[in-house]
Amino acid sequence: MRVAGLGGTFAPTWFETPAAKLPHLRPSDDKRRHFVEHAGHLWEVDEFLGDNAGLVVAEIELEGADEAFAKPEWLGVEATDASRYYNLALASRPYSQWREDEREAIDLRD
Repeated sequence: MRVAGLGGTFAPTWFETPAAKLPHLRPSDDKRRHFVEHAGHLWEVDEFLGDNAGLVVAEIELEGADEAFAKPEWLGVEATDASRYYNLALASRPYSQWREDEREAIDLRD
């Protein structure tokens, strides 16, 4: 199993970790991953299942924080720095337990 650091702009650091030491992590079948090409970039779109059903997260990998990219019309608000979207946070407090304002991402809107 590989576990990466969290955050928006960083060089990923990978650690080999035995899965048995991380029982709080959910298996990858708790989400469906879709790959969507848009304007020259590949988006990874995760559709969560189970306790996180209803949550959809889109991710794009850029060369740097200042790289321009076209935002698809289906894209929601930026959530890079919102820790509640991190896999570890979703494992301990899933989307089904979020308040309505958290689900609507009111705190992330301009």
